[in-house]
Amino acid sequence: MQMHIERDYLWIPVWTGTVQERLSVYQGDQKLFEFVTGTDQNRKPDFCAALPVRRWLGEDLTVDGKFGKRFFEELRCEASLPEPLEERPCIHFTSCSGWLNDPNGLFYKNGRWHLYHQHNPFDVEWGNMSWGHAVSRDLLHWERAEDVMFPDEDGTIFSGCAVCDGKEIPGYPDDAVVYCYTAAGGITEWSKGKSFVQKTAYSIDEGMTLQKKDVVLGHLEAENRDPKIYIQPYGDGWYGVLYLDRDEYGVFLSKDFKTWNMTQKLTLPDAWECPDLFRVPIEGGGEKWMFWTSDGYYFPGEFDGKEFHPDGYRQEAYHSMLPYAAQRFSGTDRVLNIAWLRTAGWGKTYTGMMSIPRELSFVRNNGKFLLRQRLPREWEEQKVCITQKRLTAAPEGPENLMLRCALEKGRAVEVVVEWSRPDADFTLNILGIRCSLNAGLLHIEPVAEWHKGVRNAADKINKEQDQMGEEGTRRVQLPSDMRKMSFLLDAEILELTGDDGLWTAAYEMDETAYQKTDQIQFTGSGIREASCFQSNPGNR
Repeated sequence: MQMHIERDYLWIPVWTGTVQERLSVYQGDQKLFEFVTGTDQNRKPDFCAALPVRRWLGEDLTVDGKFGKRFFEELRCEASLPEPLEERPCIHFTSCSGWLNDPNGLFYKNGRWHLYHQHNPFDVEWGNMSWGHAVSRDLLHWERAEDVMFPDEDGTIFSGCAVCDGKEIPGYPDDAVVYCYTAAGGITEWSKGKSFVQKTAYSIDEGMTLQKKDVVLGHLEAENRDPKIYIQPYGDGWYGVLYLDRDEYGVFLSKDFKTWNMTQKLTLPDAWECPDLFRVPIEGGGEKWMFWTSDGYYFPGEFDGKEFHPDGYRQEAYHSMLPYAAQRFSGTDRVLNIAWLRTAGWGKTYTGMMSIPRELSFVRNNGKFLLRQRLPREWEEQKVCITQKRLTAAPEGPENLMLRCALEKGRAVEVVVEWSRPDADFTLNILGIRCSLNAGLLHIEPVAEWHKGVRNAADKINKEQDQMGEEGTRRVQLPSDMRKMSFLLDAEILELTGDDGLWTAAYEMDETAYQKTDQIQFTGSGIREASCFQSNPGNR
């Protein structure tokens, strides 16, 4: 079918859970796009994917595929992006529709934070890997922008990074933001016979549109992927890290951003993909290098500009399965990252969301380095206190502290509880979700069923399985010395932050299993303070 392009976006109807067919878009004989998507049904589409087509305004494109009459009736040009079809979290980014996974290309420039992410615009399951995009001025409220890169003849667009650190890169326009990403060859019919390689792209409009450029690192082994690049701190040029295969990673150096030489092949037991290597400030003074991997496994150590030397132990950043593939922001001195939360989104038009950003620092603890992941200062500055109760002295008996308040719907809410004794107990009902502490055991319900991808991952690593209680519950044994917990609930996601970020976890709540209310109810003994906050309104 020929489409005359008269507006900026081509809206393509999407039906989920149906037989998949190949969809191609051509200009004459030149293929512009190729995806797989569900075949049309005798019902309204579940949502629409939007392809930016403004560069072909006034021209005719051919849309080709084995689709029925209803598909082509719903195909149309529009002047704007689609709007979300359901209520969304306030301060946790979600795509308008489709599947979302790893954060990519995070950077800060001229007052704006840029978040790219793995995106399948054509289904709520993994596939068609493209780069979605969002922009924020406060790290909390995100404005959805158009997708910036789509699969091509070299493969789908896997994870990568932005290099935005003020240093000009040879061969790229002045002041350009430069990106490095994995072209995952061989996954699609269009890229059949090709391998995984590392390519670059750049933007001259501060990240709103990207131009693909060169292959800078050819295929090395297996599905080598997920490049992360920084300025070389001990000389000229840049250093980068890349996932190779199994639990192996490569460290690379380049003087010109074109030729990259591997200076180290590094094995990190039980680690897996999505590497990052950077310095983390130590509380009290100094810095420490850290090698980060996808499951939140991190390895403190030293980097000499060519090789990373781990200190000999592995730490875990997360105490639940949802957070994954966190990436640090470029272009800022702050050490901030965002993780993908592997939510299932049962019955929704979107799957997956991003965590709230975390500010990282190291704490010395029994001769080792423990990562603190604080909630960002923007949240601390913007949140509004609804009610607070505090005891003037730590209770030594069974004195109860009670808290009750009504909340405005549609905003994120945080309840912060501080207790003074290891045998403290409390019960918190937060908008219908129940969290209770007894003898150091935190009970949470109702928790949603995992997505199949999380179930598969859980079979490989022992994390959260020992928390399983009755269906829809988690029983989490907290550290014996923990005395403070933040419960941050934003629609279906609950993020927990213990002792100002020394302990973190995240759970997707089952919205079908409880009666939603606008109430917070809290009662407990051995409690020093309980406070309730809500977010300011913002873009959703």
